[in-house]
Amino acid sequence: MPASLSVVMPAYNVEAYIEAALDSLLSQHHLPDEILIIDDGSTDGTPGKLERYKSYDLIQVIRTENQGLGPARNLGLATSKGDFVYFFDSDDLLEPDFVTAMKKIIEERSPDIILFSGESFTEAGYESDFSPDYRRGFSAVYDQGVKAIRPLYDSGGLKASACLYLSRRELWPESGLSFPAIIHEDEAVFLPLLARAGRTVVDNRVYFRRRVRADSIMTSVPTQRHVTSAAQLVRALSMEFRNNVDKSAENALVWKERIRNQTMRYIRYAGQCRERPDLRLVLSVYKVTGQPRLLALALYTSLPLTIRRTLGTLIRKLRSNGATP
Repeated sequence: MPASLSVVMPAYNVEAYIEAALDSLLSQHHLPDEILIIDDGSTDGTPGKLERYKSYDLIQVIRTENQGLGPARNLGLATSKGDFVYFFDSDDLLEPDFVTAMKKIIEERSPDIILFSGESFTEAGYESDFSPDYRRGFSAVYDQGVKAIRPLYDSGGLKASACLYLSRRELWPESGLSFPAIIHEDEAVFLPLLARAGRTVVDNRVYFRRRVRADSIMTSVPTQRHVTSAAQLVRALSMEFRNNVDKSAENALVWKERIRNQTMRYIRYAGQCRERPDLRLVLSVYKVTGQPRLLALALYTSLPLTIRRTLGTLIRKLRSNGATP
């Protein structure tokens, strides 16, 4: 019997985009077996837009109070019945052969997880230089997910977005993983999930199209929630590295780099929100990564704004005179 596929789509105030996203699912060459829409407390016209789809037997709409993207995905995962689950954002698009291609790979390879490529497009009327690359860089099959980590890192294809992979549904309870209620929740689960996966398929073909638009998580101005979420993410990745990660040299290098990058983002968010970074947190990361630049950056960000501006002016003058501070 062919494997079944559930699509979980959280939706929050996306009245301008959700119809296009759903239509890209309903125009698939072969339809998914179920589509679970988690209306995460929308306050705009999203519930009204969803009324158009209530006649589809494969679509189930679940309305909840606003909890965030992570809990909405967890609810969809817990409710889903398919052998495989795909997390799809409600403002993006899929190529029409996505379901057909995924089921073919499942039938031929019996994977735990399938990683594929995507590309971004900018919403009409929105001007932005932000154009992220979502290509994996190669196609391959591995008997363990952990063996795919370093090749993906080397190719620039270690992309964490949940919209860029499809996974066996039971892999989630087996691994004890779920999405945390933070911003950048994808980053908290992707490497741990991949490290726990069995057979892993990497497909470099583009099936997913991410919309770059105003007021999305990717383009929004950092807030206090960004700072708090980034700190939680750093703690989670650091704990996972200490307790559960294969410490082979190649694997450890990737994890340390990932933790370093997320710590840099945390420090940057703190600076943009005019907060002092948690130096104890940064020190704990330094002990894991051995990179003193993190400490230096955190200390610099902790200085009063007037002193940072003075130091910035001094550094620029030194550089213009040929010095390298």
